[in-house]
Amino acid sequence: MTKIAYHHDKKSGVTYAYSAKSYRDPVTGKPRSKQVYLGKLNKETGEIEKTDRGAQTKKKSNKPLANIVHDENLQQSSSNELPYAIPLTTTKVTGPYLLLDKIAYNLGLLSILKKVFPKNYLEILSVVYYIVHKGQPLYRVETWSKTNLQPYNFEICGQRVSELLRIITEDEQQMFLSLWLKKITESEFLCYDITSISSYSKASAYIRKGYNRDGENLEQINLGMLYGQNSGLPAYYRRLPGNITDVNTLKKTISKFNLLGIKKLHLIMDRGFYCKDNVTELFDSKIDFILAVPTSRLWVEHLIDEVYDNIQFPDNFHQLKDDEIIYSTTKTYSWGKNCNAKILYTHIYFNHLKQATDHAKFLIKIIQYKNEIETNKRVKENEKYYSRYLIIKKISTNNYKVSYNNDEILKYKKRYAGFFCIVSNNNKDSLDVLYRYRNKDVVENCFDDLKNYLDLHRLRVHDDQAMSSRIFLQFLALILVSSIRLTTKNHKILRNSSIRELVEDLEVLVMVSYEGRYKKHYTELPKQQKIILEAFNLSWPM
Repeated sequence: MTKIAYHHDKKSGVTYAYSAKSYRDPVTGKPRSKQVYLGKLNKETGEIEKTDRGAQTKKKSNKPLANIVHDENLQQSSSNELPYAIPLTTTKVTGPYLLLDKIAYNLGLLSILKKVFPKNYLEILSVVYYIVHKGQPLYRVETWSKTNLQPYNFEICGQRVSELLRIITEDEQQMFLSLWLKKITESEFLCYDITSISSYSKASAYIRKGYNRDGENLEQINLGMLYGQNSGLPAYYRRLPGNITDVNTLKKTISKFNLLGIKKLHLIMDRGFYCKDNVTELFDSKIDFILAVPTSRLWVEHLIDEVYDNIQFPDNFHQLKDDEIIYSTTKTYSWGKNCNAKILYTHIYFNHLKQATDHAKFLIKIIQYKNEIETNKRVKENEKYYSRYLIIKKISTNNYKVSYNNDEILKYKKRYAGFFCIVSNNNKDSLDVLYRYRNKDVVENCFDDLKNYLDLHRLRVHDDQAMSSRIFLQFLALILVSSIRLTTKNHKILRNSSIRELVEDLEVLVMVSYEGRYKKHYTELPKQQKIILEAFNLSWPM
Protein backbone atom coordinates (compact mmCIF):
# COMPACT_ATOMS: atom_id res chain seq x y z
CA MET A 1 0.00 0.00 0.00
CA THR A 2 1.34 3.45 -0.92
CA LYS A 3 1.26 6.24 1.69
CA ILE A 4 2.70 9.72 2.10
CA ALA A 5 5.74 9.95 4.40
CA TYR A 6 6.92 13.28 5.85
CA HIS A 7 10.27 14.37 7.29
CA HIS A 8 10.77 17.66 9.15
CA ASP A 9 14.26 19.19 9.21
CA LYS A 10 14.69 21.27 12.40
CA LYS A 11 17.58 23.33 11.05
CA SER A 12 15.82 24.58 7.93
CA GLY A 13 12.29 24.30 9.22
CA VAL A 14 11.28 22.59 5.97
CA THR A 15 9.08 19.49 5.81
CA TYR A 16 9.81 17.11 2.95
CA ALA A 17 7.26 14.71 1.46
CA TYR A 18 7.82 11.23 0.03
CA SER A 19 5.67 8.60 -1.63
CA ALA A 20 6.30 5.43 0.40
CA LYS A 21 5.36 1.90 -0.68
CA SER A 22 5.70 -1.03 1.71
CA TYR A 23 7.01 -4.42 0.63
CA ARG A 24 8.77 -7.45 2.08
CA ASP A 25 12.46 -7.95 1.31
CA PRO A 26 12.79 -11.26 -0.64
CA VAL A 27 16.27 -11.82 0.78
CA THR A 28 15.82 -11.16 4.54
CA GLY A 29 12.04 -11.55 4.76
CA LYS A 30 11.84 -8.26 6.69
CA PRO A 31 9.44 -5.40 5.90
CA ARG A 32 10.91 -2.60 3.77
CA SER A 33 9.66 0.47 1.93
CA LYS A 34 10.56 2.23 -1.29
CA GLN A 35 10.40 6.04 -0.99
CA VAL A 36 10.31 8.55 -3.83
CA TYR A 37 10.87 12.26 -3.15
CA LEU A 38 7.79 14.36 -4.00
CA GLY A 39 8.66 17.89 -2.82
CA LYS A 40 8.26 20.36 0.08
CA LEU A 41 5.12 20.67 2.18
CA ASN A 42 3.47 24.14 2.14
CA LYS A 43 2.19 24.49 5.71
CA GLU A 44 -0.27 27.23 4.80
CA THR A 45 -2.03 25.47 1.93
CA GLY A 46 -1.21 21.85 2.90
CA GLU A 47 -0.07 21.25 -0.69
CA ILE A 48 3.17 19.59 -1.77
CA GLU A 49 5.30 21.88 -3.90
CA LYS A 50 7.64 20.21 -6.38
CA THR A 51 11.30 21.20 -6.06
CA ASP A 52 14.56 20.07 -7.64
CA ARG A 53 15.32 16.69 -6.09
CA GLY A 54 18.97 16.93 -7.14
CA ALA A 55 19.44 20.10 -5.08
CA GLN A 56 17.75 18.49 -2.09
CA THR A 57 19.79 15.30 -2.18
CA LYS A 58 23.21 16.97 -2.45
CA LYS A 59 23.40 17.15 1.35
CA LYS A 60 22.33 13.57 1.94
CA SER A 61 24.14 11.50 4.50
CA ASN A 62 25.77 8.13 3.93
CA LYS A 63 23.29 6.58 6.33
CA PRO A 64 20.13 5.09 4.83
CA LEU A 65 16.75 6.42 5.78
CA ALA A 66 15.05 4.30 8.40
CA ASN A 67 12.40 2.10 6.80
CA ILE A 68 9.46 3.72 8.59
CA VAL A 69 6.27 4.58 6.71
CA HIS A 70 4.30 7.42 8.30
CA ASP A 71 0.63 8.18 8.10
CA GLU A 72 -0.57 11.10 6.08
CA ASN A 73 -0.77 13.19 9.26
CA LEU A 74 2.21 15.53 9.74
CA GLN A 75 5.06 13.84 11.65
CA GLN A 76 8.40 15.08 12.86
CA SER A 77 11.75 13.32 12.93
CA SER A 78 14.43 13.77 15.57
CA SER A 79 17.14 13.41 12.94
CA ASN A 80 19.21 16.51 12.12
CA GLU A 81 20.20 15.14 8.73
CA LEU A 82 18.36 15.53 5.46
CA PRO A 83 16.54 12.39 4.29
CA TYR A 84 16.89 10.71 0.92
CA ALA A 85 14.99 7.95 -0.91
CA ILE A 86 16.00 4.31 -0.48
CA PRO A 87 17.94 3.17 -3.60
CA LEU A 88 16.02 1.05 -6.10
CA THR A 89 16.73 -2.68 -5.93
CA THR A 90 16.56 -5.48 -8.50
CA THR A 91 16.09 -9.03 -7.29
CA LYS A 92 16.95 -11.94 -9.58
CA VAL A 93 16.65 -15.70 -9.06
CA THR A 94 20.22 -16.75 -9.82
CA GLY A 95 20.78 -20.39 -8.83
CA PRO A 96 19.36 -22.12 -11.96
CA TYR A 97 21.33 -19.73 -14.21
CA LEU A 98 24.54 -20.49 -12.33
CA LEU A 99 24.10 -24.22 -12.95
CA LEU A 100 22.94 -24.11 -16.57
CA ASP A 101 25.49 -21.54 -17.70
CA LYS A 102 28.34 -23.62 -16.26
CA ILE A 103 27.10 -26.72 -18.10
CA ALA A 104 26.58 -24.88 -21.40
CA TYR A 105 30.12 -23.49 -21.22
CA ASN A 106 31.78 -26.78 -20.23
CA LEU A 107 30.03 -28.79 -22.96
CA GLY A 108 31.01 -26.30 -25.65
CA LEU A 109 27.33 -25.67 -26.33
CA LEU A 110 27.74 -21.94 -25.76
CA SER A 111 30.61 -21.59 -28.23
CA ILE A 112 28.82 -23.54 -30.99
CA LEU A 113 25.62 -21.50 -30.57
CA LYS A 114 27.63 -18.28 -30.70
CA LYS A 115 29.30 -19.44 -33.91
CA VAL A 116 26.03 -20.44 -35.63
CA PHE A 117 23.77 -17.68 -34.22
CA PRO A 118 26.08 -14.68 -33.61
CA LYS A 119 23.16 -12.21 -33.34
CA ASN A 120 20.62 -14.23 -31.39
CA TYR A 121 22.53 -16.84 -29.38
CA LEU A 122 21.94 -15.13 -26.01
CA GLU A 123 18.19 -14.97 -26.56
CA ILE A 124 18.13 -18.58 -27.77
CA LEU A 125 20.12 -19.71 -24.76
CA SER A 126 17.81 -17.81 -22.39
CA VAL A 127 14.73 -19.50 -23.84
CA VAL A 128 16.49 -22.87 -23.54
CA TYR A 129 17.29 -22.16 -19.87
CA TYR A 130 13.61 -21.37 -19.33
CA ILE A 131 12.59 -24.70 -20.89
CA VAL A 132 14.98 -26.59 -18.60
CA HIS A 133 14.04 -24.57 -15.52
CA LYS A 134 10.27 -24.59 -15.90
CA GLY A 135 9.30 -26.95 -18.73
CA GLN A 136 6.20 -24.85 -19.36
CA PRO A 137 4.65 -23.35 -22.54
CA LEU A 138 6.84 -20.70 -24.16
CA TYR A 139 4.33 -17.87 -23.73
CA ARG A 140 5.23 -17.83 -20.02
CA VAL A 141 8.87 -16.97 -20.70
CA GLU A 142 8.15 -13.24 -20.40
CA THR A 143 7.31 -13.41 -16.68
CA TRP A 144 10.24 -15.74 -16.07
CA SER A 145 12.72 -13.45 -17.84
CA LYS A 146 11.80 -10.57 -15.52
CA THR A 147 12.56 -12.44 -12.31
CA ASN A 148 15.39 -14.78 -13.31
CA LEU A 149 18.98 -14.07 -14.22
CA GLN A 150 19.51 -15.26 -17.81
CA PRO A 151 22.11 -14.82 -20.60
CA TYR A 152 20.15 -12.19 -22.56
CA ASN A 153 19.67 -10.15 -19.36
CA PHE A 154 16.63 -8.30 -20.73
CA GLU A 155 12.94 -9.04 -20.72
CA ILE A 156 11.91 -11.51 -23.46
CA CYS A 157 8.32 -10.84 -24.49
CA GLY A 158 6.07 -13.46 -26.02
CA GLN A 159 6.16 -11.67 -29.36
CA ARG A 160 9.94 -11.96 -29.44
CA VAL A 161 9.75 -15.72 -28.80
CA SER A 162 7.39 -16.06 -31.76
CA GLU A 163 9.85 -14.10 -33.89
CA LEU A 164 12.72 -16.35 -32.82
CA LEU A 165 10.78 -19.44 -33.86
CA ARG A 166 10.50 -17.99 -37.35
CA ILE A 167 14.01 -16.63 -37.87
CA ILE A 168 15.93 -19.75 -36.80
CA THR A 169 16.45 -21.22 -40.25
CA GLU A 170 16.75 -24.87 -41.26
CA ASP A 171 20.28 -24.25 -42.54
CA GLU A 172 21.34 -22.83 -39.17
CA GLN A 173 19.85 -25.82 -37.36
CA GLN A 174 21.69 -28.26 -39.62
CA MET A 175 24.93 -26.32 -39.20
CA PHE A 176 24.61 -26.61 -35.43
CA LEU A 177 23.74 -30.32 -35.60
CA SER A 178 26.74 -30.97 -37.84
CA LEU A 179 29.15 -29.26 -35.42
CA TRP A 180 27.54 -30.88 -32.38
CA LEU A 181 27.50 -34.38 -33.90
CA LYS A 182 31.17 -34.13 -34.83
CA LYS A 183 31.95 -33.14 -31.26
CA ILE A 184 30.01 -36.08 -29.79
CA THR A 185 31.04 -38.82 -32.23
CA GLU A 186 34.71 -38.93 -31.26
CA SER A 187 35.09 -42.63 -30.21
CA GLU A 188 31.41 -42.81 -29.29
CA PHE A 189 28.74 -45.50 -29.64
CA LEU A 190 25.45 -43.95 -30.75
CA CYS A 191 22.04 -45.40 -29.98
CA TYR A 192 19.42 -44.73 -32.65
CA ASP A 193 15.70 -44.87 -32.04
CA ILE A 194 12.45 -43.16 -33.02
CA THR A 195 9.62 -41.69 -31.01
CA SER A 196 6.32 -40.06 -32.00
CA ILE A 197 5.11 -36.62 -30.90
CA SER A 198 1.40 -35.94 -31.12
CA SER A 199 0.01 -32.73 -32.59
CA TYR A 200 -3.38 -31.12 -33.07
CA SER A 201 -2.00 -29.09 -35.97
CA LYS A 202 -2.07 -30.30 -39.58
CA ALA A 203 -0.02 -27.45 -41.03
CA SER A 204 3.20 -29.43 -41.42
CA ALA A 205 3.92 -31.97 -44.14
CA TYR A 206 5.53 -34.15 -41.45
CA ILE A 207 2.34 -34.54 -39.40
CA ARG A 208 0.62 -37.75 -40.41
CA LYS A 209 -1.48 -40.53 -38.95
CA GLY A 210 0.71 -43.44 -37.91
CA TYR A 211 1.65 -45.84 -35.14
CA ASN A 212 1.54 -43.68 -32.02
CA ARG A 213 3.95 -44.95 -29.36
CA ASP A 214 1.97 -43.17 -26.62
CA GLY A 215 -1.30 -44.79 -27.65
CA GLU A 216 -2.97 -41.49 -28.55
CA ASN A 217 -5.48 -41.21 -31.36
CA LEU A 218 -3.83 -38.13 -32.87
CA GLU A 219 -1.78 -37.33 -35.91
CA GLN A 220 1.91 -37.08 -35.17
CA ILE A 221 5.43 -36.31 -36.25
CA ASN A 222 8.19 -38.86 -35.72
CA LEU A 223 11.55 -37.91 -34.30
CA GLY A 224 14.66 -40.00 -34.97
CA MET A 225 17.29 -39.49 -32.28
CA LEU A 226 20.97 -40.39 -31.91
CA TYR A 227 22.23 -40.56 -28.35
CA GLY A 228 25.83 -40.98 -27.17
CA GLN A 229 26.16 -44.07 -24.99
CA ASN A 230 29.42 -43.01 -23.34
CA SER A 231 28.80 -39.26 -23.11
CA GLY A 232 25.16 -39.68 -22.11
CA LEU A 233 24.25 -36.77 -24.41
CA PRO A 234 21.86 -36.44 -27.36
CA ALA A 235 23.95 -36.12 -30.52
CA TYR A 236 21.56 -35.62 -33.42
CA TYR A 237 17.91 -35.73 -34.44
CA ARG A 238 15.81 -35.88 -37.60
CA ARG A 239 12.21 -34.94 -38.17
CA LEU A 240 10.33 -37.74 -39.91
CA PRO A 241 6.79 -38.10 -41.29
CA GLY A 242 4.38 -39.48 -38.72
CA ASN A 243 3.34 -42.41 -40.91
CA ILE A 244 6.82 -43.78 -41.64
CA THR A 245 7.96 -47.03 -40.01
CA ASP A 246 11.28 -47.40 -38.19
CA VAL A 247 12.71 -49.81 -40.75
CA ASN A 248 12.25 -47.31 -43.60
CA THR A 249 14.16 -44.44 -41.96
CA LEU A 250 17.65 -45.86 -41.72
CA LYS A 251 18.86 -45.44 -45.31
CA LYS A 252 18.08 -41.72 -45.47
CA THR A 253 19.52 -41.20 -42.00
CA ILE A 254 22.80 -42.75 -43.13
CA SER A 255 22.84 -40.57 -46.25
CA LYS A 256 22.29 -37.56 -43.99
CA PHE A 257 25.41 -38.49 -42.02
CA ASN A 258 27.38 -38.56 -45.25
CA LEU A 259 26.16 -35.07 -46.16
CA LEU A 260 27.19 -33.81 -42.73
CA GLY A 261 30.68 -35.19 -43.28
CA ILE A 262 30.52 -37.79 -40.49
CA LYS A 263 33.02 -40.48 -41.47
CA LYS A 264 33.00 -42.95 -38.58
CA LEU A 265 29.90 -44.09 -36.73
CA HIS A 266 29.04 -46.85 -34.24
CA LEU A 267 25.27 -47.41 -34.26
CA ILE A 268 23.20 -49.46 -31.79
CA MET A 269 19.60 -50.25 -32.84
CA ASP A 270 16.71 -52.43 -31.77
CA ARG A 271 14.93 -55.03 -33.90
CA GLY A 272 12.50 -52.48 -35.33
CA PHE A 273 15.26 -51.35 -37.72
CA TYR A 274 16.11 -54.81 -38.97
CA CYS A 275 15.62 -55.78 -42.58
CA LYS A 276 18.00 -57.26 -45.15
CA ASP A 277 18.32 -53.99 -47.06
CA ASN A 278 19.26 -52.09 -43.91
CA VAL A 279 22.00 -54.55 -42.97
CA THR A 280 23.37 -54.35 -46.51
CA GLU A 281 23.26 -50.53 -46.35
CA LEU A 282 25.17 -50.55 -43.05
CA PHE A 283 27.85 -52.79 -44.52
CA ASP A 284 28.14 -50.68 -47.69
CA SER A 285 28.41 -47.46 -45.68
CA LYS A 286 31.19 -48.96 -43.53
CA ILE A 287 29.28 -48.16 -40.35
CA ASP A 288 30.00 -50.24 -37.27
CA PHE A 289 26.73 -51.52 -35.90
CA ILE A 290 25.04 -53.60 -33.22
CA LEU A 291 21.51 -54.61 -34.23
CA ALA A 292 18.90 -56.86 -32.63
CA VAL A 293 17.27 -59.32 -35.04
CA PRO A 294 13.84 -60.95 -34.55
CA THR A 295 14.23 -64.67 -33.81
CA SER A 296 11.28 -65.33 -36.13
CA ARG A 297 13.51 -64.84 -39.18
CA LEU A 298 14.16 -68.24 -40.81
CA TRP A 299 17.93 -67.78 -41.02
CA VAL A 300 18.03 -66.96 -37.29
CA GLU A 301 15.89 -69.99 -36.48
CA HIS A 302 18.35 -72.17 -38.42
CA LEU A 303 21.22 -70.79 -36.33
CA ILE A 304 19.27 -71.46 -33.13
CA ASP A 305 18.67 -75.03 -34.35
CA GLU A 306 22.43 -75.43 -34.74
CA VAL A 307 23.27 -74.33 -31.19
CA TYR A 308 20.14 -75.64 -29.43
CA ASP A 309 21.75 -78.81 -28.06
CA ASN A 310 24.92 -77.24 -26.67
CA ILE A 311 24.12 -73.64 -25.76
CA GLN A 312 23.57 -74.61 -22.12
CA PHE A 313 27.03 -76.12 -21.77
CA PRO A 314 29.27 -74.66 -18.99
CA ASP A 315 31.46 -72.83 -21.50
CA ASN A 316 28.48 -70.67 -22.48
CA PHE A 317 27.30 -69.96 -18.92
CA HIS A 318 27.41 -66.36 -17.60
CA GLN A 319 26.21 -64.87 -14.34
CA LEU A 320 25.46 -61.19 -14.84
CA LYS A 321 24.41 -58.41 -12.49
CA ASP A 322 21.54 -59.13 -10.10
CA ASP A 323 22.42 -62.84 -10.44
CA GLU A 324 20.90 -63.01 -13.90
CA ILE A 325 21.85 -66.28 -15.63
CA ILE A 326 22.37 -66.22 -19.35
CA TYR A 327 23.92 -68.50 -21.96
CA SER A 328 25.53 -67.15 -25.11
CA THR A 329 27.44 -68.31 -28.16
CA THR A 330 28.58 -66.67 -31.38
CA LYS A 331 28.24 -67.91 -34.96
CA THR A 332 29.60 -66.28 -38.09
CA TYR A 333 27.16 -65.75 -40.92
CA SER A 334 27.96 -64.83 -44.53
CA TRP A 335 25.98 -61.76 -45.52
CA GLY A 336 25.68 -61.40 -49.27
CA LYS A 337 26.71 -63.64 -52.11
CA ASN A 338 29.96 -64.96 -53.51
CA CYS A 339 32.98 -62.65 -53.32
CA ASN A 340 30.87 -59.73 -52.01
CA ALA A 341 29.80 -61.61 -48.89
CA LYS A 342 30.55 -59.92 -45.56
CA ILE A 343 31.10 -61.61 -42.21
CA LEU A 344 28.29 -61.00 -39.74
CA TYR A 345 28.90 -61.97 -36.11
CA THR A 346 25.65 -63.46 -34.89
CA HIS A 347 25.34 -63.65 -31.11
CA ILE A 348 22.73 -66.12 -29.83
CA TYR A 349 21.51 -65.83 -26.23
CA PHE A 350 19.26 -67.98 -24.06
CA ASN A 351 17.57 -67.03 -20.77
CA HIS A 352 15.32 -69.43 -18.78
CA LEU A 353 13.27 -66.60 -17.25
CA LYS A 354 12.77 -65.02 -20.65
CA GLN A 355 11.45 -68.34 -21.97
CA ALA A 356 8.19 -68.14 -20.01
CA THR A 357 7.71 -64.46 -20.81
CA ASP A 358 8.35 -65.01 -24.52
CA HIS A 359 5.80 -67.79 -24.70
CA ALA A 360 3.11 -65.65 -23.03
CA LYS A 361 3.79 -62.73 -25.41
CA PHE A 362 3.77 -65.13 -28.34
CA LEU A 363 0.33 -66.50 -27.42
CA ILE A 364 -1.06 -62.96 -27.14
CA LYS A 365 0.16 -62.27 -30.69
CA ILE A 366 -1.30 -65.52 -32.03
CA ILE A 367 -4.70 -64.62 -30.57
CA GLN A 368 -4.37 -61.18 -32.17
CA TYR A 369 -3.58 -62.77 -35.57
CA LYS A 370 -6.68 -64.97 -35.31
CA ASN A 371 -8.83 -61.92 -34.51
CA GLU A 372 -7.43 -60.02 -37.51
CA ILE A 373 -8.54 -62.80 -39.86
CA GLU A 374 -11.98 -63.22 -38.30
CA THR A 375 -12.72 -59.48 -38.42
CA ASN A 376 -11.32 -58.99 -41.95
CA LYS A 377 -8.58 -56.67 -40.68
CA ARG A 378 -5.58 -58.48 -42.09
CA VAL A 379 -2.18 -56.82 -41.76
CA LYS A 380 0.17 -57.31 -44.67
CA GLU A 381 3.24 -57.69 -42.47
CA ASN A 382 1.54 -60.51 -40.54
CA GLU A 383 0.64 -62.72 -43.51
CA LYS A 384 3.62 -65.05 -42.93
CA TYR A 385 2.48 -65.62 -39.35
CA TYR A 386 -1.10 -66.32 -40.42
CA SER A 387 0.02 -69.13 -42.70
CA ARG A 388 2.42 -70.61 -40.16
CA TYR A 389 0.51 -70.53 -36.89
CA LEU A 390 -3.13 -70.55 -38.02
CA ILE A 391 -5.30 -72.93 -40.02
CA ILE A 392 -7.59 -70.81 -42.17
CA LYS A 393 -10.58 -72.16 -44.09
CA LYS A 394 -12.66 -69.88 -46.27
CA ILE A 395 -16.39 -70.45 -45.82
CA SER A 396 -17.69 -67.62 -47.99
CA THR A 397 -16.67 -64.15 -49.11
CA ASN A 398 -15.07 -62.37 -46.16
CA ASN A 399 -16.00 -65.26 -43.90
CA TYR A 400 -13.31 -67.58 -42.53
CA LYS A 401 -13.08 -70.38 -40.02
CA VAL A 402 -9.82 -69.99 -38.12
CA SER A 403 -8.13 -72.43 -35.75
CA TYR A 404 -4.66 -72.69 -34.25
CA ASN A 405 -1.83 -74.72 -35.72
CA ASN A 406 -0.86 -76.24 -32.37
CA ASP A 407 2.10 -78.20 -33.73
CA GLU A 408 3.88 -75.04 -34.87
CA ILE A 409 2.90 -73.17 -31.70
CA LEU A 410 4.31 -75.98 -29.54
CA LYS A 411 7.47 -76.04 -31.64
CA TYR A 412 8.02 -72.34 -30.96
CA LYS A 413 7.58 -72.87 -27.21
CA LYS A 414 10.03 -75.77 -27.05
CA ARG A 415 12.53 -74.54 -29.60
CA TYR A 416 12.70 -70.74 -29.79
CA ALA A 417 11.15 -69.19 -26.66
CA GLY A 418 13.86 -67.76 -24.42
CA PHE A 419 16.29 -67.13 -27.29
CA PHE A 420 17.25 -63.76 -28.69
CA CYS A 421 19.76 -62.63 -31.29
CA ILE A 422 22.01 -59.57 -31.71
CA VAL A 423 24.32 -59.13 -34.71
CA SER A 424 27.42 -57.02 -35.22
CA ASN A 425 29.81 -56.45 -38.09
CA ASN A 426 32.95 -55.96 -35.99
CA ASN A 427 32.43 -57.19 -32.42
CA LYS A 428 33.08 -60.85 -31.64
CA ASP A 429 32.48 -60.59 -27.89
CA SER A 430 28.90 -61.66 -27.12
CA LEU A 431 28.90 -60.22 -23.59
CA ASP A 432 30.27 -56.84 -24.67
CA VAL A 433 27.66 -56.69 -27.43
CA LEU A 434 24.91 -57.55 -24.93
CA TYR A 435 26.14 -54.90 -22.49
CA ARG A 436 26.23 -52.19 -25.14
CA TYR A 437 22.85 -53.15 -26.54
CA ARG A 438 21.18 -53.09 -23.13
CA ASN A 439 22.69 -49.70 -22.39
CA LYS A 440 20.75 -48.22 -25.29
CA ASP A 441 17.97 -47.52 -22.79
CA VAL A 442 19.61 -44.09 -22.46
CA VAL A 443 17.68 -43.10 -25.55
CA GLU A 444 14.42 -44.19 -23.90
CA ASN A 445 15.26 -41.95 -20.93
CA CYS A 446 16.00 -39.22 -23.45
CA PHE A 447 12.55 -39.53 -25.03
CA ASP A 448 10.92 -39.52 -21.60
CA ASP A 449 12.73 -36.29 -20.67
CA LEU A 450 11.84 -34.72 -24.00
CA LYS A 451 8.12 -35.40 -23.72
CA ASN A 452 7.41 -35.13 -20.02
CA TYR A 453 10.09 -33.01 -18.37
CA LEU A 454 10.59 -30.62 -21.31
CA ASP A 455 6.92 -30.20 -22.31
CA LEU A 456 7.06 -31.76 -25.78
CA HIS A 457 4.31 -34.32 -25.22
CA ARG A 458 2.27 -32.41 -27.79
CA LEU A 459 3.30 -29.74 -30.27
CA ARG A 460 1.47 -26.44 -29.79
CA VAL A 461 2.78 -24.60 -32.85
CA HIS A 462 0.81 -24.27 -36.07
CA ASP A 463 3.25 -23.84 -38.94
CA ASP A 464 6.19 -25.84 -40.21
CA GLN A 465 8.93 -23.27 -39.54
CA ALA A 466 7.84 -22.63 -35.96
CA MET A 467 7.52 -26.38 -35.35
CA SER A 468 11.05 -26.99 -36.64
CA SER A 469 12.51 -24.27 -34.40
CA ARG A 470 10.48 -25.44 -31.38
CA ILE A 471 11.91 -28.96 -31.67
CA PHE A 472 15.39 -27.48 -32.10
CA LEU A 473 15.07 -25.52 -28.84
CA GLN A 474 13.84 -28.67 -27.09
CA PHE A 475 16.88 -30.56 -28.36
CA LEU A 476 19.20 -27.90 -26.91
CA ALA A 477 17.36 -28.13 -23.59
CA LEU A 478 17.65 -31.92 -23.70
CA ILE A 479 21.45 -31.62 -23.92
CA LEU A 480 21.51 -29.68 -20.64
CA VAL A 481 19.06 -32.01 -18.89
CA SER A 482 21.05 -35.07 -19.97
CA SER A 483 24.25 -33.54 -18.63
CA ILE A 484 22.60 -32.88 -15.26
CA ARG A 485 21.35 -36.48 -15.16
CA LEU A 486 24.84 -37.77 -15.91
CA THR A 487 26.16 -36.00 -12.80
CA THR A 488 23.32 -36.93 -10.44
CA LYS A 489 22.68 -40.57 -11.35
CA ASN A 490 25.59 -41.86 -9.25
CA HIS A 491 25.46 -39.20 -6.53
CA LYS A 492 24.50 -40.77 -3.21
CA ILE A 493 22.10 -37.92 -2.32
CA LEU A 494 21.06 -36.28 -5.60
CA ARG A 495 20.34 -39.52 -7.46
CA ASN A 496 16.97 -39.69 -5.70
CA SER A 497 15.98 -36.20 -6.82
CA SER A 498 14.27 -35.46 -10.12
CA ILE A 499 15.88 -32.94 -12.44
CA ARG A 500 12.95 -30.58 -11.87
CA GLU A 501 13.38 -30.76 -8.07
CA LEU A 502 17.11 -30.17 -8.34
CA VAL A 503 16.82 -27.08 -10.55
CA GLU A 504 13.96 -25.60 -8.51
CA ASP A 505 15.92 -26.19 -5.29
CA LEU A 506 18.37 -23.60 -6.63
CA GLU A 507 15.65 -20.92 -6.86
CA VAL A 508 16.38 -19.85 -3.26
CA LEU A 509 19.78 -18.56 -4.42
CA VAL A 510 18.98 -14.94 -5.15
CA MET A 511 21.06 -11.89 -6.12
CA VAL A 512 19.95 -8.41 -5.14
CA SER A 513 21.42 -5.46 -7.09
CA TYR A 514 21.24 -1.88 -5.77
CA GLU A 515 21.06 1.19 -7.94
CA GLY A 516 24.23 3.24 -8.15
CA ARG A 517 27.33 2.49 -6.13
CA TYR A 518 25.94 -0.22 -3.85
CA LYS A 519 27.37 -3.73 -3.95
CA LYS A 520 25.34 -6.80 -4.92
CA HIS A 521 23.90 -8.89 -2.13
CA TYR A 522 23.58 -12.69 -2.24
CA THR A 523 21.37 -14.92 -0.12
CA GLU A 524 22.79 -17.39 2.35
CA LEU A 525 23.64 -20.90 1.12
CA PRO A 526 21.41 -23.60 2.69
CA LYS A 527 22.63 -27.19 3.14
CA GLN A 528 20.77 -28.79 0.19
CA GLN A 529 21.86 -26.06 -2.20
CA LYS A 530 25.45 -26.43 -0.99
CA ILE A 531 25.33 -30.15 -1.86
CA ILE A 532 24.08 -29.35 -5.37
CA LEU A 533 26.75 -26.71 -6.01
CA GLU A 534 29.51 -29.02 -4.78
CA ALA A 535 28.27 -31.84 -7.03
CA PHE A 536 28.61 -29.56 -10.06
CA ASN A 537 31.80 -27.86 -8.84
CA LEU A 538 30.10 -24.48 -8.50
CA SER A 539 30.74 -21.67 -6.01
CA TRP A 540 28.35 -19.11 -4.53
CA PRO A 541 29.49 -15.62 -3.47
CA MET A 542 28.77 -14.82 0.15
